[in-house]
Amino acid sequence: MEARIEEILNFAIQQEKKMLALADDIETIKLNAMERKLIEDLRKVSEKNTLYFERNLSELTESVRVFRITNLSLDDLDVEISEDIPKDHPALLILAMKFCNNFVRLFTKTLDSMKDISLKKNLKIMIDEKQKLKSRLELIYDELILNK
Repeated sequence: MEARIEEILNFAIQQEKKMLALADDIETIKLNAMERKLIEDLRKVSEKNTLYFERNLSELTESVRVFRITNLSLDDLDVEISEDIPKDHPALLILAMKFCNNFVRLFTKTLDSMKDISLKKNLKIMIDEKQKLKSRLELIYDELILNK
């Protein structure tokens, strides 16, 4: 698949906004203090990323040439939140983990096409943040499943 950076960035903005909506859903569930902090952190990171992509879309577009993402399509990375997904802890945490994982997969491949060192650095920081959030989500998910 060939993708233009505008498509990738607009897709990332869309996914981050979906993550924010998911955070709203998760907050309707009874959460302990650690879970509330994690959801707050997820929200902050998604808001920060969305703002960064929206503000720097033209600069990012100029920095990255058209490139090929092999064996990976934006459709494959699109996390859909359907109405029939149970609004319970495990199901919502799994969706949040998918958002984080797909962000990491997409932008790890994007880094190879970046020319601008500062933009590359910012994306690496974003990837690292998402990986850490995913690890925290996995810990909470594991605790929920093990304590059932």
